[in-house]
Amino acid sequence: MSRTHEIIASLRGEIAALPTVELPPIIGQMATRRGSHEPQQLPRPARRPSRIERGAEDRLLTSEEVAERLGQTSRWVRSHWRDLKARVDLPGRTLRFSEQRLDTYLRNRTRQQ
Repeated sequence: MSRTHEIIASLRGEIAALPTVELPPIIGQMATRRGSHEPQQLPRPARRPSRIERGAEDRLLTSEEVAERLGQTSRWVRSHWRDLKARVDLPGRTLRFSEQRLDTYLRNRTRQQ
C-alpha cells in the first residue's frame, strides 16, 4: 500500500470515530483548501446537433395526428408507439411523435413495399 493510501485509510478511521456534530466544520475547511489542489478540468467537446436540430423546425404530433397519417386508429398508435421510430421521449405519460421522423419513416416504409 502506498503512503497516500495509508494516510487516507488513517483519516477515514479518525473521521468515522468523530461525533457527527463535528463533521460540518471539517468538511468546510476541506472545501476551502481544495481550490488550488484540484486538477484542471478539460472543456467538454461540443455536442453535434442531430439531423432534426440542423433542419427546419420540427413539430410534435399527437397520437391522433399520427393515426390520421398512418391510416390507423389512435388506439392502434398508442398500443404500437414503441415500434414507431418517430416517438419522442417526454417525461410522464405524454406521447408525442416527431413530424420529421414520421415523414422519414413513411418514406422508408413505402420504398420497402
